[in-house]
Amino acid sequence: IEQRRLDGGVLPQVVVAGKTKTCGQKNYNLLAAIRESAPDSEVFVFFDSTHVVPTQHMRNLLAPVARGEAETVTGYHHVWPKQKNVPTVGRAVTVLMMYMLQELPFVVTQPWGGNMAITRKAFTELGVGDMWTENLVDDVSLALLLKEKKRDAMTVIEASEITEIESITFREWAEWLRRQWVYLHIYFPDLWLLSGLGFFMILLATLFAPVFIVWGAATGAFASLMLPALAYLGVLFACFFFAWRSHPWPGNFVVWCAASMATMLVGIIAHAGTWRKSHVCWRHYCYDVGPKGKVLGIHAKE
Repeated sequence: IEQRRLDGGVLPQVVVAGKTKTCGQKNYNLLAAIRESAPDSEVFVFFDSTHVVPTQHMRNLLAPVARGEAETVTGYHHVWPKQKNVPTVGRAVTVLMMYMLQELPFVVTQPWGGNMAITRKAFTELGVGDMWTENLVDDVSLALLLKEKKRDAMTVIEASEITEIESITFREWAEWLRRQWVYLHIYFPDLWLLSGLGFFMILLATLFAPVFIVWGAATGAFASLMLPALAYLGVLFACFFFAWRSHPWPGNFVVWCAASMATMLVGIIAHAGTWRKSHVCWRHYCYDVGPKGKVLGIHAKE
């Protein structure tokens, strides 16, 4: 945490939380820091230390709060894939997809724990601390609480962090994505199911489109088979191109397309591994989880 000195400078303070007993370790760490924060502080700001923040980042993130437009705000992040191989670029594609989905009106704006802020007043009124004390994660549980209380979080596009990734394997990518799916399953099961079905339908359409093109060419069924398949692939690659142009470090477009195609398959495989949602392992612990992410038991990860 950081405390403000009387002369306006910043006095960093390290708080050692110890081992968790009732909640996710990150929640336990955050609550320990909040207990040590200055009682007159008005806003809690949360960052992950593994990301790079640009100049004026804090100012951009907190601007809507200062203007009275929001009480909970969140930025996001872009993955900078240092090695332009398919799984590393695929991680960048996946994160960009999550970022873009935040802007859809029918999707819950989920605060991201690596880059978010909430006023002390809202934190207290919503009972965030009480929930975190017995909950698995910080950000998705906050999103559920905001939805239940009919309050909104605001996405601040200007407040984006940078996540530098040297290189990852397909297995590491799939494991990370599986964890994102399981959080969604625990807190928003309907959205988890619809998202999984959406991934599956897009993958099926992408796999069958070339078959329909060849079939249509062989039988002369241009209007009924070839044209719809060609139109679908055209829209799909237009989406790939739009995402490629939207990313700060997309690399080669061919690799980006390959990574985007791989995202469909990896997404389905990761989703298939989240039907059992009562047991989650992360870092050094495995958690037995109940409804709405309540931690029922904690075990050391083997």
